[in-house]
Amino acid sequence: MKTSPGIATAVVGRCEVTLDQRDLDANVLAEMHREAQDASQRFAAEEHCTVDWSRLWNIEPVLFHPQLLDLCEQAVRETSGASHRMPSGPLHDAAEVSRAGFLRL
Repeated sequence: MKTSPGIATAVVGRCEVTLDQRDLDANVLAEMHREAQDASQRFAAEEHCTVDWSRLWNIEPVLFHPQLLDLCEQAVRETSGASHRMPSGPLHDAAEVSRAGFLRL
């Protein structure tokens, strides 16, 4: 969040917020995005101000290869004795490599 003029004793004239939303399901991401936009419009109407949205970056969810997840889980268990799986997916270059199918296990 970035406010302007950015002085603690001044009333904020402008506020920029970056929202990072993640999920493994594209439909869930789309719904989260809609809900966030709807909420921001509601808040703006209540406070008599405006809100604008712009998308900085977007990538469709790509799942990690199940064998890679299993190898990671095995390594974590060997190191710590326990493993907790969290939803995650490859980003940037890893997502493109995954889509291209270059993984050979």
